[in-house]
Amino acid sequence: MKLVINYDFFKKICNVNEPYGALKIIKNNKRKYVLEIPVLITFNSILFPVDELLSCLGIQLGLIMILNTLPELITHKVFNYDSYKEEAESKLKDLLSQLKDLYINTDFDLLLKSELYKKQYQIKLNEKKLPYILESKYIMVPTYDSNGKIMDTSFLQEHVVGSDEYVLSLGSPTKVLKLAYSSI
Repeated sequence: MKLVINYDFFKKICNVNEPYGALKIIKNNKRKYVLEIPVLITFNSILFPVDELLSCLGIQLGLIMILNTLPELITHKVFNYDSYKEEAESKLKDLLSQLKDLYINTDFDLLLKSELYKKQYQIKLNEKKLPYILESKYIMVPTYDSNGKIMDTSFLQEHVVGSDEYVLSLGSPTKVLKLAYSSI
């Protein structure tokens, strides 16, 4: 069983479970901030002398965070609307139907109780001998067995850092044996 999805499964679970706030907005807009900060540093290095650069940069970073989060916070207070939660619920419900097609029985409430229990990063080489980072997340998802009892099923989510492709499959981490040094 391998499902190819275009979002981080565990991040969507967190978006549903987390309360709405500035931290949730910042977590979901990391790419936007990563693109804005180099531009800000470049303009600051041109406009300000080196000794004033850090203080101006800190103030401007704070302003960027406030200006990006404030409209969303106001919208949430006025309309009680959490766009991240709505989108995550939609994606998880689609995933739920895909899992049922693969005979993995769970429901939406059980899916929200999933827990991330291990995260690994590996550096690998692709077919052109270029390095990439493979992120592996092991997620324990409560599912129903054939008798209707709740059991835990381990899922493996693999993702090449920087891409939008996530591969979700059944799997658990392998135990690595290490040499023990004796003091005899």
